[in-house]
Amino acid sequence: MKNHYVLILTFIIVILTACKSDEDKINYIVPIQAENLAVDIEEALNNYDADFLKDNFNINSFTKKISFKKIPKHIRSSVVYFLRRLVRDALGSIAETNKLNNQKTELIELYQKDNAVRAIYSISDSTGTSADNVVFYLQPNNQGDYYIANHYHVASGYSISQLIQSALSMQVDVPLGKQLEMMDAYQTLAEARHQLNSGNPDGALDLVREIKSPYSNYVILRSGIIQVLLLIDNNELIYEKLNYEIEFNPNEVSKKYYLYYLSLLNDQDRDDLSEEQLDALTDYSEVLFTH
Repeated sequence: MKNHYVLILTFIIVILTACKSDEDKINYIVPIQAENLAVDIEEALNNYDADFLKDNFNINSFTKKISFKKIPKHIRSSVVYFLRRLVRDALGSIAETNKLNNQKTELIELYQKDNAVRAIYSISDSTGTSADNVVFYLQPNNQGDYYIANHYHVASGYSISQLIQSALSMQVDVPLGKQLEMMDAYQTLAEARHQLNSGNPDGALDLVREIKSPYSNYVILRSGIIQVLLLIDNNELIYEKLNYEIEFNPNEVSKKYYLYYLSLLNDQDRDDLSEEQLDALTDYSEVLFTH
């Protein structure tokens, strides 16, 4: 896979920062508590410390914002349990992926926009090649201490809040029998992750192929499937899945990332970026650092 060229990314960040207007409502002066947490997150990712990420995600605050009115009372506790597992899986998978691929995480942007401090990280491999980005949204509690309010892994396509909303919609809109089959598919995905982390990418790919439509089209599975496939070289499914996301994913940042990724896959013999690839990288960087 081609280099993203960290110097090019840095140049783009500088240009975009200089071009931002007051209308963007972006503030680069952030509370020291938020900055400290952002640095601690960087350290946790580089030490593959998934527990730190999970411990600093305020799931109780998150679930208080969710309406359970449409969820039958007798299954609400099991729904909350599944949501907690979903959050822990999403956060834990970043640290696991970093460890599996000997990746390094660097905090490259920190600013306040709307009601959250956004910490943007670059994830690079051992050669310094930037392969992915992740965004943590930090907010203060009543005591002024900052916590992780949301998390968006660009390559996997969705934020934690979107995964949770998808899971809740499934509880309301999908018949119970289909929900049980969905949980079986989710367990298959978990086993695929385990096989990948155990050094068996072929086994992981076989398990992903077992997850069929319509279940593979649900957001909570689509996100995990893409995350697994992006870590497996030379698999034909990645083209199908990324093109599907480019059409249906609601997040412009991930769409631009997939377009850039596909431009690299379609021209793997170059040692530098083509004009098309550079344009795709610029488009991706622009939406990433202004979203």
